[in-house]
Formats: sequence, C-alpha cells, structure tokens
Amino acid sequence: MSTSANVRLRNLILPRELAAAVRHRRLVGVILISFPTLKEVNSKRGYETGDWLLEQASIKISEFAKTDECLLRVSGAKFCLILPLLREEAILEMVLARLDDQLSTPYQIAASPLFMPPKLGATYADGLGVEAGDLLNAVEAALRNACDSTKNWTIVETAAAPKELLKDLQSELKSAIEQNKLTLFFQPQVDLVSGQCIGFEALTRWQHLNTYISPDFFIPYAERSELIHQITNWTLHNSLRQLKELDEHYAGDKPLTVSLNVSGRCLDDDFLFRSIHNALAIWNVDPERLIIELTETAFMKDLTSAADACNRLKQQLGVEISLDDFGLGYSGLEILNCVNASELKIDRMFVDKMCSNERSLKIVAGLVKLADSLGMRTVAEGIESPETVSALLDMPAHLGQGFFFSKPLAESQVVAWLENHNHHSNPP
Repeated sequence: MSTSANVRLRNLILPRELAAAVRHRRLVGVILISFPTLKEVNSKRGYETGDWLLEQASIKISEFAKTDECLLRVSGAKFCLILPLLREEAILEMVLARLDDQLSTPYQIAASPLFMPPKLGATYADGLGVEAGDLLNAVEAALRNACDSTKNWTIVETAAAPKELLKDLQSELKSAIEQNKLTLFFQPQVDLVSGQCIGFEALTRWQHLNTYISPDFFIPYAERSELIHQITNWTLHNSLRQLKELDEHYAGDKPLTVSLNVSGRCLDDDFLFRSIHNALAIWNVDPERLIIELTETAFMKDLTSAADACNRLKQQLGVEISLDDFGLGYSGLEILNCVNASELKIDRMFVDKMCSNERSLKIVAGLVKLADSLGMRTVAEGIESPETVSALLDMPAHLGQGFFFSKPLAESQVVAWLENHNHHSNPP
C-alpha cells in the first residue's frame, strides 16, 4: 500500500470504524481490489487505455462506498473499500459477488469489448480486541489467496480477541471498579444561538497503565458480564454528584444538565429504573436535568420492551431520553415512532463532513427538520469549525458539542471552563 493511504487507514479511518462497530454491535468489512491483468493491458494497448480502465473501475467501485472516505486508492492498480456497520458476514459476501459481477463486465473501447477482471480479498471483524493492523493483515492475506486461486474473491476472517484476554480484561475491569479507578470527563454542550453552555455529556474513562481507556473499548467487555450494571450505577451517581457541586460553585442563568450513555443491557429489567430513582433522591436533582442517551443497539433485541422501559423512565421519573448517534443505523425511524424521546443527537460522521459534502449537509438538515416536526431538540456531535456552527444555525439546529467548543474536561477543570466560556461567549 502507498504510505499515505496506509497511514490514513491505520491511524484514522479503520480505528474510527472499529470503534463504531463495537459501539453499535455490528461488523466492519474491508475489501482490497486489484487488477492483475492491467500490466498486460498497458503492454498491449498502452498506458492511456489502462488509466482509462482504472478510472471506469473506480467509478463502479464508488457506487458501493457509503461515504467518500470509505474508498481509497492505495496504489496504482489497487483500491480499498470499507464497509461500515454490517449486520452479518452474508452482506459482505453479497457485496463481493456484486462487485465481482460489475468489474468483470467488459468495457467498451472503440466499439470493442475489453476485459479487466478483478481479484478481491475481504475480511471482517466485530471490533472487540481488533486493531486496524489486524484488519489490514487479514485483507492482504485474503487478496493473496484470491490471486493464487481460480476464484475471483476470498474472505479471511480477522482473528478475534482470545477468550483468555476477555477473561483477563473483565477481571482487571472488576478490580478497577472496586478500587475506584474509573473517572469521569465532561464534554460541554452549547446552545448554538447564544453560545452559552447548557450542560455536559458525562464520559466514563478507565485509568489503566498510566493512560485513560475509552468506553468504546471496555464497555463491550463489561456488557458480557454484570459489570455493566456496576459501571452504569457508578457513572449515574458520580454524574449527579458533579452536577450538585456545580450548583454550589457556579450560578448560571439556567440549571445545567448532564447526559450519560446507557447500555441496552440495563433496560432488560428494573435495574435502570431503580438506580435512577434512588440516585435522583440521594443527590436531590430535578429529573429533567438528567438525560439518558441510548443508541440504536439498545433497541435491537426487543424494540417494544426497550421502548416501554424508556417511556416509563420519562413518564414516571421525569428524566429526558436522547437518541444517540442518530443516522448511522437502520431502524431510527421505527425507534422514533415508539420512543417518546426529547432529544436527537446527530452523529459526528455527518456533522464533520457538512461543509465539504453536500449529501451530508442535506442529511443533517433533514434530521433537524424531522426532529423539529416531532418537537425534539437536536444536538450536533463532532463540531470542529466555525463554518460548521454557521451551517447548523442556518437549519437551525439547537445544541452542539465538539472540540470547537472544548475537549472533554476533567472534573477539576469544569468550573473554571464554565466561568471563562459563558462570560466571554457570543453568538456566532
């Protein structure tokens, strides 16, 4: 692979897609596409013809790419196609079959057919314990297998994390909870019109080996045991504790809110209802100041039961419900129809590309309009530029969060940041 393409895949694109696969309990697929007969075409018909064929092939491959970043030309005659958030391996096989069919169709040059059949190597992983390098090694092995056989495509599964590693991580995580090695960071959420901070999203981090581990990594391991209930309860109480401390040290125009992500595993019984009821009473926090964020995966097992649990939280306890990472999944509209949510969080994948991709801009505008028609507020995630803020204001979206406003803050930094930001902020 070319150095620049390899760096982007290893350090940016694949780590992001693996994290999304873990978060949404899906697979990420990778397909490497090469054209072994191109040398023969260049030799017999000239490089101009070969370049034209590659350009036509690129157009065909791009039809399978979900976004511009999902397709990279990694060398002169080799392409890498990323397939995010696959439900199952069978979908990867279907894509491979269609790609093979499309790329094996003859190209018409001067009214005569010219063939340039592909070789396709593919891999997939659920993201648990898998790194970008593991995916790239597997997909390159798959392509070698295809090139060495009569088949046009082969799949090599990326090795999953060993069961021993899973047990070790669960054991270490259990010790971390018992030894209070979890910590909270708070990312500000800002009113896009006034520029004022109205609340925070609480982000749980695991202090391990002198670094902070993201929940995208450790929460899926916790969900395979009862540790997820302990982590949820810890996050809930510490978020409300911090909210009460903010009340004592910071006097804003309106009471601040706190949002926290909750796993669908916690909706299976009365655990979450009891925990929230007790925490609100212990910390004496008004329920409307607590926002429970749920992604589509929370509703995948049993939409009706999960929706009932969410609606009960809102109706009987008075907390707010937010639909997180909206736009990435496949059942968002069905969930909107069943869950009485107050907030829709638009995924950063669309927000980040708004100013460079017209389709992303239209998708975000459509989601804002949909939420507004249902009486819901919108939160745009991943804002990193003033141009994005301006585009969101034109829609108009309500709230935003991202590095443009602030990176996630340690507890000790929150009050100072609030006083500085809300004192100096002006509407964009």
